[in-house]
Amino acid sequence: YQRVAQLYEDARHKLSMTNNFDAVLSGLDILTLFFGFYYSTTPIEHYITERELQKRNWRCDLSKKLWFQRKTSMPIQEGDGFEISNFLKFDAQFWSMGDLINFKLNYRDLSPPV
Repeated sequence: YQRVAQLYEDARHKLSMTNNFDAVLSGLDILTLFFGFYYSTTPIEHYITERELQKRNWRCDLSKKLWFQRKTSMPIQEGDGFEISNFLKFDAQFWSMGDLINFKLNYRDLSPPV
């Protein structure tokens, strides 16, 4: 936690020195971005970290504080408003990552793209 917090503070400093947010954010690891999303101090920090996570194909279920990234290029099955696939999951409540195999992801549960 302290390492990630320090990385995020370093990134905040770099962001204050430049207008090229994309260059700074693209160099951050995923846990630092999640830290920025959940512990940002301004709405713009929250927005740009969420945008970077979405660029990296992470999708968020805000109600459950879970993020999902499909592990394959195509889902195993697609239906009306859902897909079944293998996902990498980030759980903000436990600050952990894990695999979900043959998981049904309902699109209506996801936050809209920013």
